[in-house]
Amino acid sequence: QLDPDAAELGREVEIAPGAAGDLRQGLEILLEALQEDGLPQTEWDGLLDQAKKAIATTRTPLPIMAAMREAMDENAVAVVDVTSIAYRAFDEFPVYQPRTFLYPCYYVTLGFAVPAAIGAKVACPQRQVVAFCGDGGFQMTACELATAAEYGIGVVFVVVNDGGLLAIRGSQEQTFSGRTIDTDMQVPHLADMAQAMGVRGGRVGGADAFAAAFAEALQHPGPTVVEVM
Repeated sequence: QLDPDAAELGREVEIAPGAAGDLRQGLEILLEALQEDGLPQTEWDGLLDQAKKAIATTRTPLPIMAAMREAMDENAVAVVDVTSIAYRAFDEFPVYQPRTFLYPCYYVTLGFAVPAAIGAKVACPQRQVVAFCGDGGFQMTACELATAAEYGIGVVFVVVNDGGLLAIRGSQEQTFSGRTIDTDMQVPHLADMAQAMGVRGGRVGGADAFAAAFAEALQHPGPTVVEVM
């Protein structure tokens, strides 16, 4: 683990080596070391395949991740909010080009995805841009949907409605011996809320329904909210 904050080393999961320092400098040093005494790409690919198989034995991949990746272009921009289900994207959503997977790594800011995705689409109007949010983070900045509607900014907002701040709940359970506070929410009908601001929105349940709705949303010229139940 390489982290600018030494207190984060091994805090969430058990690690082998760990180092605290500047990420850019640390990665440059690692890259130089790998070039001098690294493994061939084929061996790295083999290790990656082994890791994928090991993960698959402990949990089932999320169907919506595969559906999103299959429908999106390789240069599409995925903007991921701070949400427990979106963390799965780190393992299950392949990234093919630089700067096409945006996540608030340093400050881990809830509510990042909605405005960041709007900005990404304005900067790269020719690319598909998809925001992947939880219900908590989405509501923090959902007012920006009005801006997307006003200017016809064609972002697809995928919102998983699971009725709580599950990432925070998990941290509380780990840190405070299973005790939690204020992580359950009464979530409104988010697709209806989007429609009230002039954004196309709909609710879906099930992998097949999501895949169809998501593929259709990518073809829509304006903003769309796909609420996943």
